[in-house]
Amino acid sequence: MQTPSSHENGIDQSLLSRLRYSRGLFAALDQSGGSTPAALTHYGIDTSQYSSEDKMFDLIHQMRLRIITSPKFDGDRVLAVILFAKTLSGQIGEQTIPEYLMGKHQIASFLKIDHGLEAVTDGVQLLKPIPDLQNTLSWGRNLGVVGTKMRTLIHDGTKQKVEEAVKQQFALAEEIYSSGLIPIVEIEVSTKLPNEVRERVERWLLDAMETALTDSSSSLRVFLKLTIPVVPELYTVLQQNPKVYRILALSGGFSRREACLRLSRNPGMVASFSRALLEDLRVGMSDKQWNDALDASINEVMDATRAE
Repeated sequence: MQTPSSHENGIDQSLLSRLRYSRGLFAALDQSGGSTPAALTHYGIDTSQYSSEDKMFDLIHQMRLRIITSPKFDGDRVLAVILFAKTLSGQIGEQTIPEYLMGKHQIASFLKIDHGLEAVTDGVQLLKPIPDLQNTLSWGRNLGVVGTKMRTLIHDGTKQKVEEAVKQQFALAEEIYSSGLIPIVEIEVSTKLPNEVRERVERWLLDAMETALTDSSSSLRVFLKLTIPVVPELYTVLQQNPKVYRILALSGGFSRREACLRLSRNPGMVASFSRALLEDLRVGMSDKQWNDALDASINEVMDATRAE
């Protein structure tokens, strides 16, 4: 295990050490325009119950607030939360969301910064341009977030296109880290692929990330957020790279039970689930039902998380 230095990129050392070494999860509550309708439908709110994008985002915002203000969403088990800008710009009482999470629970906030995905080209969806990146990073820093997240999606890409996706992510990561924030590089491999195809793509991804880490600046530090691999422990070599703070596991559409089973086969990976974490929560639940369901979900994820 790597030993933290006394100061890294302006981030509080005790917080950074907690994010890197403590047992817990990075809750992904960053549904955007494309994924929000499905999330709301699963939550119990269908499309007939809202008639505008603003109303849709207000409804998902209320769901997120109910999650993060639950007494079961605690810093003993939750290390960080990834949020959409609209949620982060809100307040709880007199506090900003990052202030509330950090002050009450020592939970760090990460900002989703991407503007969605390009159309599929050679089996890969690259990030759309982020023309306002520096303004967004400045806004996030001033708000109190400690890092960012951006997502690329690989379907059945060519080796060259996978390499291009990794290069795009790492170029942005350099800019983000140099601005004083920690990037989460998220590269999802679709779980809809047959296992033999996904395994091939994941090995290409591993090779491309090893190259990107070698070629990146010596100061760069990142979290990697990846689909739990077909071959257990495939990404262990990346966990040992000094530029990688930690590897986060996305649930990729698997049920929580399946995602946790796969996570348990990959020591050192830390859950950063969204749908799998929230799959039992419904809008009509009483506070007790809500808190009990959230508590059980977090406990199941924690039980599946194994130390390195």
